[in-house]
Amino acid sequence: MSGRRQKMANPAVWARLVMLERSLQTAQGDPQLRDRLVEVREATAAAAVLGAAAPGPDSIVAGLRECYPPEVLNECAYLVADVSHELAQLLVRAARPTP
Repeated sequence: MSGRRQKMANPAVWARLVMLERSLQTAQGDPQLRDRLVEVREATAAAAVLGAAAPGPDSIVAGLRECYPPEVLNECAYLVADVSHELAQLLVRAARPTP
């Protein structure tokens, strides 16, 4: 989606746009594109934004590792430690090398 701001009052509309964007990014050459578009049409806000279930700590750690180097994660952990000990621990965990 473009960087242009758009106010949407209906979360289901936003959810469908998010799902559509994700589907189009992953569906190139996919013979089941029609099924994905039906899924988008029938989507609810929670299912589109969170997926089938809310992500757990392991998937969050993996995502952070993919996006940021350990130095950045450690710095962020230091900055948020006074505000959220749990978030700081999660960031430190993501900064550690994978086992």
